[in-house]
Parts: sequence; C-alpha cells; structure tokens
Amino acid sequence: MASTDTRVIVYPDYLNSAKTVAQGRRIPADKAVDWPTIEQMFDACEKGLHLQVDKEWKRYPRNWCVLPGKELSFGRLRVTLRKEDGSPVNPDVPNKKELMLRMADLCKRHHSRSMKPGQKAQAGAGSSSSAAAAAGSSKGAAKKSGKKKK
Repeated sequence: MASTDTRVIVYPDYLNSAKTVAQGRRIPADKAVDWPTIEQMFDACEKGLHLQVDKEWKRYPRNWCVLPGKELSFGRLRVTLRKEDGSPVNPDVPNKKELMLRMADLCKRHHSRSMKPGQKAQAGAGSSSSAAAAAGSSKGAAKKSGKKKK
C-alpha cells in the first residue's frame, strides 16, 4: 500500500557540515551548518520560510545509535512544500534541495547560535529589566534624599 503523505522529510544530518556525503549530508559542506538542532531547523521552516512543518522524534537510519554528546541530531521534520493543487506553498522554495539550502542558511543565523555557552535565550530581556530596576532605584534614592531635606 502506497503512502499518500506528500510532505518531504528532513533530518539534521542532511544539513550537518560535520558529516560526509556517505554519512548523510545532502548539501555542499561550505553551505552546511555545524551540528544543527531540530529546533533551529523548525524555526527556519516555520518562521523564516513560512512553511507548515511537523516535528517527529525519529532517528536518521544511517545514524540510529546515540553517540555521547551528539544527541542534538535527534528528530526529523516533515515539511509541506506543495499545496493540494500541486503549486508550491512558498514560491522561493520549489523543491527539497532549495529547502535544505535555505534552512542551512537560516540555521547559521539562528539566535541560539549567536549566544555564548551558558547564556539563556531571553538574556536581552533580563538586561533591560535590570537597567529599568537600576533607574527605578536611583529615583527612589532621590525621593528619599528629598524627604531628608525637609
């Protein structure tokens, strides 16, 4: 029985610059990403390319065993590239090859890659709130000093 699911499947290993073609990389190494995560790939598809995407917790068949420290490559995405009438959902992404190239580019620029190790994703919000707290404390100090002058 044939499957009627027309979505394409993309594993992190397809975009991984640390992998060889024999190990599953599907795009040129200079355009690939070093150990992309499923979350980075999901954000690239959903937010960057505006495609319908689903996560599945499966392993790439060529890399089914979990290596210590390399759990990041776990999972896969199912991406809808075409509507029911056969037209592309996003005209900029007409096929799977272009999808993988654009995903790799967006993964390289993902906000989680620009953070320093140990830094949380919402560190920017925390720094602005601490600046506001510091400004508020200086106002409070000015009010107290004003009361002492009376």
